[in-house]
Amino acid sequence: MAQLFEAVPSFYPDPICCYYRNSTRQMQTIRIDNISNWQFKRVVFPGQHLLFEAVPEGKLEIYVAERGEEKFASAISCYQLKVQELQSSLVG
Repeated sequence: MAQLFEAVPSFYPDPICCYYRNSTRQMQTIRIDNISNWQFKRVVFPGQHLLFEAVPEGKLEIYVAERGEEKFASAISCYQLKVQELQSSLVG
């Protein structure tokens, strides 16, 4: 199922494609809110994979539900989540 996400504002000229996977057994809420005039927030189910656009300076914060409230679990630089492009070589 395709999902549409908020685009990075156009005044950020070089957005990157990021990949995140919830490898835990808990539902997570992830968010980026350290970028001016843009906010990203999603619920990610256990085992779910997510591709999204961000800026390298973004910081993805991960929260888990604990005793009825969200608790901060960790943070990852969006640059670390950047999808690496594969270079194909021709053999001939």
